[in-house]
Amino acid sequence: MILSDPTVPEFNPDEIIPSWENSLGIDAVLHNDIASNLLVALKLALKGQPYRIFITDQRLWIPVANLYTYPDVIVVAKPLMLQTGRTDTVTNPVFIAEVLSKATQDYDRGEKFLAYRTLPSFQEYRFFWDFGVSSISSYK
Repeated sequence: MILSDPTVPEFNPDEIIPSWENSLGIDAVLHNDIASNLLVALKLALKGQPYRIFITDQRLWIPVANLYTYPDVIVVAKPLMLQTGRTDTVTNPVFIAEVLSKATQDYDRGEKFLAYRTLPSFQEYRFFWDFGVSSISSYK
C-alpha cells in the first residue's frame, strides 16, 4: 500500500510527487548533512520544551491539500495530533524546514509551501539550499 511504502516521497491521490534527486552522490550527502545538523541544533535549542522534533521519515498529512508529505525537519507541539485512524502521520507541525535541491526548489517554495500554510498549527518555514547557495529563507 502506498501509504506505508517508505520509498514514496510524497503522495496525493492524483499524483506521486518526486522528492529530491535520490542518488548516492554528493547532493544526497550534503542534503542529509544539512538536515541532520538542523535536527541537532533544534533538539538542543528546544530541550525541555513541549515539542517533538522529527527528520525526513515522519509523514505529515495536509487535509486541505489532500497531501501526505515528508518534510526534511519538522517540529510538532505536544501532544502529537495524528491523522484519524493512523498512528504514523502527524497533523500539527509548528515549524517545518526543507533542504532545497535544484530539482524540488520550485515545488518546495511554491505548491508545498501553500499547502503547509493551510495547517492551523503551522507557524514557521525555513528553506536551506543544498546546491552551493549559502542563504536561508524563512516564513513566519
